[in-house]
Amino acid sequence: MKPMFRKAMVVSAIAGLGLAALPVAAHHTASMFESVKIVQLTGTITEVRWTNPHVNVMVNASLKSGGNAAPWLLEMTSPGNLTRNGWTKTSLKPGDKVVLEINPLKDDSANGGRLVKATVVDTGQVFTTNYKELEAEGRY
Repeated sequence: MKPMFRKAMVVSAIAGLGLAALPVAAHHTASMFESVKIVQLTGTITEVRWTNPHVNVMVNASLKSGGNAAPWLLEMTSPGNLTRNGWTKTSLKPGDKVVLEINPLKDDSANGGRLVKATVVDTGQVFTTNYKELEAEGRY
């Protein structure tokens, strides 16, 4: 194989791999959440979807500051990341009474957000997705 042809093949392969990675990088944005704002919810877990690429939690909750309970859809990271942080499929279960800290959606017309911390009221057990907090506690 001629050196020039080999170089062209290598450059084409690298460019192809780079372009193929763009959709994956685009998927992992958190720009829809208010990342610096924390809102507290109190309510009851109605459903947990322990699936890739993101675990989802449905909760019937109201803002800690008051208001009527309404359905909220909360997103977390992948099951693998949560498992490494001490979570299991049953850390949060339907029927659990919880206090949640979330980063709400920027679009406040929808009840949703990214779950940051969950406290199960009956047991006091706390689960977090915040790596820095886990490191500070020596749990990561």
